[in-house]
Amino acid sequence: MPQNPLARAAIIFGAGLAILALGIASYLYLQPKPAINQAQFDSNATGAQGSYGGPFTLTNDDGARVTNDTYAGRYLLIYFGYTFCPDVCPTSLSVMTQALDRLDSEAPKKAAAIQPLFITVDPERDTVEVLNTYVDFFHPRLVGLTGSPEEIAGVTADYRIYAKKVTEEGASDYLMDHTSAFVFLDPQGRFIRLFTHGTSAQEMADALAEVVKN
Repeated sequence: MPQNPLARAAIIFGAGLAILALGIASYLYLQPKPAINQAQFDSNATGAQGSYGGPFTLTNDDGARVTNDTYAGRYLLIYFGYTFCPDVCPTSLSVMTQALDRLDSEAPKKAAAIQPLFITVDPERDTVEVLNTYVDFFHPRLVGLTGSPEEIAGVTADYRIYAKKVTEEGASDYLMDHTSAFVFLDPQGRFIRLFTHGTSAQEMADALAEVVKN
């Protein structure tokens, strides 16, 4: 450290600015990312039903090509995530599994009318084989879907899902920053509601039971 008081003060001041800048950058990075919003898709909102979602063609975790018509007539509970996710995705899928298990025991016909889907936002790593192993950790009816980067980009855009690759300096691999919410659609593919991250299994089970008509 320089002995000159002015030089010492300048260094301390500069270090303080650097710390402040780092703090601001960290704060901005940790802010919620663009995401789908419940109010934005409220069924009473003008044009909400007509402008959300759309047809898709993807590959399921058994290697078969499927489309949205494959699941016609069923309610869809869709989560967009990735298998390499360290915490948020497995937590959310565990909540979904608990909710469907409760519905299976309390109202099995209603539970059977719901098709849970896991659509990857990381098609580079989430191959058919990887998805097939991953979905086995959760609900037995959960189907994993993947596709080409272009197919995944199309479906995430249609469903307004934010997803971006994040590579930290010095890391050997990347993470995916993405919207964490379940999209719930009726048998005609129309938006019903979101289940945001933090929804409890009981809340989800109760809401599903209230909506499903079976």
